[in-house]
Amino acid sequence: MNYKHLSPIIIVFFLFATSLTLHGQQNVSQENYYNWFDNQVGIENTDLYNGIRYKELYRVKNGKHKFYQSPNFIKGKIVYKNQTYYNIELKYDLYEDQVLINLQTKSGNSIFQLINEFVESFTLNNKKFVNLFEHEVHNSSTLIQGFYQISYRAADLIIYKKHSKFRIKHYEKKIIFSEFKNKDTFYIYNERSYYLIDSKSDLTKLFPNHKKTINSFYKKNRLLLKSNYEMFLIQLSKQISS
Repeated sequence: MNYKHLSPIIIVFFLFATSLTLHGQQNVSQENYYNWFDNQVGIENTDLYNGIRYKELYRVKNGKHKFYQSPNFIKGKIVYKNQTYYNIELKYDLYEDQVLINLQTKSGNSIFQLINEFVESFTLNNKKFVNLFEHEVHNSSTLIQGFYQISYRAADLIIYKKHSKFRIKHYEKKIIFSEFKNKDTFYIYNERSYYLIDSKSDLTKLFPNHKKTINSFYKKNRLLLKSNYEMFLIQLSKQISS
């Protein structure tokens, strides 16, 4: 929440109520308190209301939408301009790498496209995404930038999953329809560097001291490698970390 639009009376009341919450109402969670406060001041008076009005540009074919998991809004948590907001209706556009919000105000619903540089992180269906700003990839010419899901975190490494979609055009009677297909990429952050993980050789180069462990894991988990590459990397990383 940003308080620059609020009256001094509301700010004083907020600080007083915060003190009461901290000292006399330990059973009230931070989430419930912030939700109550946002309802009192109106969500339109927070920084979330400063995004860009959203307009859909594509006609989707066969239900192949461009969003993460669902084309519908899902309630989640977001950190925007260093403030945390709970139970916000969110959608993550994988094609444009944009976060959309649906705000319910006294005057009706408004859909906004948030400004990426102000989005620190967000959570959808218990999956946390963080905003990473232009980091070099040690073994690739690409750059780490945009929103990445934290798939696994240990003391010595982090697995990031980059969800993305590419567009396929279909022309029907002078109308353009679009299908969006998934394309996921995995990176490991280790010793203050990012590494693209696309093959076994990427892993053995990154962890040369664990070459035997990696080779053995690949031999024993071929089915998992083909069916769920993300879980395969997580399980292997757990062995390497331990």
